[in-house]
Amino acid sequence: MAAPPWGACPRRRPCPFYRLCGLACRAGPIHAPPRSEAPPCSHLSKLSPAWRHPSASPGHASRRDKGAAGVGRGAHELARLDLQLTHPGSRLGSAMRGRQAERLLRLLFLLSSWRTGATVPELAAELGVSRRTVYRDLEILQQVGLPLETRRGAVSVWRLDASWRRSVPLSLAELSSLQVAAKAARAVGADPWLPALDRAMRKLGAATPGRLLLKLEEQAARISVSERGRGRGGQRRAKVDAAVLEALEDCRAITLQYQPPGAPAPRRHTVHPYHLRVAQGGVYLLGYDTRRRRVCTFRLDRIRMAVVASARFEPPADFDGARFFAEAFDVYRSGPLIDVEAEVAPRIVPFLQARRWHPSQRLRRTGEGARLSLRVRDTPELRAWLKAFGSDLLVLRPEALGRALRADAERMLLRYALRRAEKRGATEGSTGRR
Repeated sequence: MAAPPWGACPRRRPCPFYRLCGLACRAGPIHAPPRSEAPPCSHLSKLSPAWRHPSASPGHASRRDKGAAGVGRGAHELARLDLQLTHPGSRLGSAMRGRQAERLLRLLFLLSSWRTGATVPELAAELGVSRRTVYRDLEILQQVGLPLETRRGAVSVWRLDASWRRSVPLSLAELSSLQVAAKAARAVGADPWLPALDRAMRKLGAATPGRLLLKLEEQAARISVSERGRGRGGQRRAKVDAAVLEALEDCRAITLQYQPPGAPAPRRHTVHPYHLRVAQGGVYLLGYDTRRRRVCTFRLDRIRMAVVASARFEPPADFDGARFFAEAFDVYRSGPLIDVEAEVAPRIVPFLQARRWHPSQRLRRTGEGARLSLRVRDTPELRAWLKAFGSDLLVLRPEALGRALRADAERMLLRYALRRAEKRGATEGSTGRR
């Protein structure tokens, strides 16, 4: 009976070697026998006698070895471990399920991350298991052919052979730029992505040569990033961040307990998350509020609890987060859209020219000073920015905005005057008693 074509066999599994190291299976079509006898693919023709298949190409193993020469042993050993843990016909696979397979892969990652090795108590603490379990898992890794080394002494240290690990082909400047980017992400409050970023940086550090790592640490000590305005984290915040990312990725509704500034208690909102924006030392969630029936903004560090619902939603095809925030001065869009025109003193003209404060910003020279024009929403963010320049910036249009800023300045002067009068009265009273 002729073997069915490649895609006809329902028990055919993709080759993990191809998934991990990019090698394609060049053997001809193979019809898989019963699960207890069939290998996942002919790449395993030399790994175990029980997995050989009579239809496999006899020259395939040599082609595999030839193609794997430039890839490194690490991917192949990891693929072999993956196959022996998951294939139903292997003795190891039948004994290991679920947590044990996950623990073995975690153990492999720990050993490949620590160049100097680790002791069994350290590995047991990292994995949260007993020492006996670690010894048993190390024995299994040796059985599948991983090159483990043991340095005997007062305490035995286990590590992977250096030839198994790969180095990262990055220069000092490239690694330093990644380190600065990680610091900047932490400073601006990009907390939802920090756990994954920390894991990535640890992996880079584990694969970086020792001398280069020392230089990198020296450079890192010379660079700092301001964290002014950054929100506070915590365990509860981490759970909220994880829930928001899950809902955004899977297009699921999310129920929030949100407490705005000054509110006595959190309020319940059911939101369809559309977009995340990093601004003002925090992360803002932009989504459709089903109760208000409009798109709203929620700052993540004000969310007290977040629960991802099972219901999915279809995000609008024409929604663009960048375009949504184009009219806002930074985040909020609650006020009316206005055209602002202000007179700028000469001494702050270079400061305004050097930075892009808003996409609609226009600065036109007029004699010694300049005229600033903006088309933006009238929000507390905008007013706080205008007031920060004090007497060096005078709002001409709209007149209502100018009057509001002048009233705020008069109230500020009045408070300072009252404070000064109180201090003067207290001083005169103490002098009179003497």
